[in-house]
Amino acid sequence: MLALVAAVLLIAPPAIAGGACGVVGATADVHCSAPHPAAGQAFEGVVLHVVDGATFCLAQGPTPDRWIRVRLSGGETGGRRALMAAAFARSLVCVASRDAGQAVEATCFVSGSNLTALSRDPAVLAQAADWR
Repeated sequence: MLALVAAVLLIAPPAIAGGACGVVGATADVHCSAPHPAAGQAFEGVVLHVVDGATFCLAQGPTPDRWIRVRLSGGETGGRRALMAAAFARSLVCVASRDAGQAVEATCFVSGSNLTALSRDPAVLAQAADWR
């Protein structure tokens, strides 16, 4: 998966490689336009863009047309910075619960830990406070 992250940064259009990939305060619009998995289907990839405290793009390939827009189910997260600290550039395994229009709603896991719960962990919140 690390090779996928490196490939994206090497071949991505300047608007993406130049800072839109999850950087707090980034203004470039990234379209995650890969088809949504069906309810109950497991899917995995690397988080390459965090939209807000509950929405991110999960890469299935090096370009945004291969990225799935995911909205976390399961309650409130610790916010965008906490989601960045917990998930950015990390490999996730998700299970789709329903198509929510522009995103697929899913429960996701980082190294076996529920991402929604992880983003509220005090250690992650402390790390999130350090994001610029």
